[in-house]
Amino acid sequence: MIGLYIHIPFCASKCYYCDFNSYAGKGNLATGFFEALAREAEHYLKRGAFDAGVKTIFFGGGTPSLYIKEIVSFLETYFPLFRVAPEAEITLEANPGTITREKFKQLKDSPINRLSFGFQSFHPALLKKLGRTHSVEDSLQALYLAREEGFHNINCDLIFATPGQSLEMWREDLERLIKLCPEHISTYNLTIEEGTKFWEWQRLGTFRMPDEDLQLAMYQLSIELLTAAGYQHYEISNFARPGFRSEHNQIYWRNEEYLGLGPGAVSYLSGRRFSNVRPIGAYMKRLQNGSLPVEEEEKVSLPMQMAETLMMHLRLREGMPLEYFQSRFGVPVEAVYKLTLEKLSRLKLVEIAEGHLRLTREGLYLANEVFMEFLDQEVV
Repeated sequence: MIGLYIHIPFCASKCYYCDFNSYAGKGNLATGFFEALAREAEHYLKRGAFDAGVKTIFFGGGTPSLYIKEIVSFLETYFPLFRVAPEAEITLEANPGTITREKFKQLKDSPINRLSFGFQSFHPALLKKLGRTHSVEDSLQALYLAREEGFHNINCDLIFATPGQSLEMWREDLERLIKLCPEHISTYNLTIEEGTKFWEWQRLGTFRMPDEDLQLAMYQLSIELLTAAGYQHYEISNFARPGFRSEHNQIYWRNEEYLGLGPGAVSYLSGRRFSNVRPIGAYMKRLQNGSLPVEEEEKVSLPMQMAETLMMHLRLREGMPLEYFQSRFGVPVEAVYKLTLEKLSRLKLVEIAEGHLRLTREGLYLANEVFMEFLDQEVV
């Protein structure tokens, strides 16, 4: 079975840190976009992409919650055709400022059973710095209405290391969210990506990130407070109540197969990685002309499959089962990465325990550096 990602590229406004393929002020293209999305789904149905079944669906963006009616209509048509597993996790991302009681009622009558809210902060000044258009009150109201309408699987995102944010402000955000009891919490360290407003301001010297020591202290505080509150720290940036881990994201972290629909969406099927054109207009035109909107495609080499499988698994706190690598590739991971594992073990960044290869606590803080070690090793 595969995971299915569906990209809704429209936003009310672009956040200052966002480098996702999203567009503000293009709502006039929405009708044509959803027609194109249906055509893309039809293409893959004819090619048998859904024959093995679908175990998760994730509507991301962009701001999918701007177009609840259209998404529900799309699901009414295609959900029965996608061979979706009976207990499949169906997630919709939502901006708290764009969702109403009426929209929640529409969602409740659809297959969507998981919501992901981008709260980001409970400090109005920090929301403004991030370019968020919703208020703290919008976040609280969205969660309240979701509960009233019967949603019991909710994720909330928070961002730390925003310029001007202190450790105490981050503590306040965490403690306030813990009191709201979402089933899942994602805490993301702000990064500055090329093409964003933050990138431009940093280049001009008008923007400064908190120093690395403060960023690390914020991350450590996340782990301390959330685990003490009963959340399982199961992935570098993600925490969940027992039984509420993100099934869809675990497909990525286990390097399993997924199909992406929509502009800029990426797919990984049968050892091939391919991505769609990013501009909405180009995406629509390709499909109007009867062709798939695929722009880039590559056959992922066996060494790269090995490296990616290992790196993605290491994002999980439980790490990678040694048996999994052996069964997938027919060779022990210790044989493939002998020198790298010896080096990282000496540095106390990885360990083998309980049949798993995993990051140590020190390795967790230096995860990107650890991953590069595996990429840099030549595999024959």
